[in-house]
Amino acid sequence: QCAAFVEQVLQASKNCPAAIVLDHISQECNTNSHATSRMRETLTIISDLPNQPPTAVPVTGNVEGEVAITPKTFNLGKVDKGQGASREIQILKAGDPNLRIEGVDVSPAGPFLAEVVTDEDGRRFHVKVSLKPEAESGYQRGTLTVRTNCPGETTLQAYFYAFVGK
Repeated sequence: QCAAFVEQVLQASKNCPAAIVLDHISQECNTNSHATSRMRETLTIISDLPNQPPTAVPVTGNVEGEVAITPKTFNLGKVDKGQGASREIQILKAGDPNLRIEGVDVSPAGPFLAEVVTDEDGRRFHVKVSLKPEAESGYQRGTLTVRTNCPGETTLQAYFYAFVGK
């Protein structure tokens, strides 16, 4: 587990500058097995003072991947029946500009539609999510699923909703 590695590095590198240690930890922990996950571990701090017992510090963190979808949740608004609505979301790739969008889907497919509208050099994409005019009255919600070629992040999701009046 990455937290055990972090603890080992911190213990072995007491005399190293913190920036070097944290950079090393970042490189080692930023692997596909930790591409996007929530980590919860305990870090034990041991002092060289004889009267100071070891201190356990709970540590939590989110490991973010190379690909970000923004916003992750959005509102298409209050819409009159028979009217459509749409919004573009952005997908950004950090690092090498080699991202491909393999496909986009919405569920439920009936009242919603999604399409990739722009691709800027394999680094920035815009996806348009639309509520169709034939959507039923009431609260409508859906999930956008984006499939990519990025290892460890082959599936990204965003959530959306709208209210269709009568």
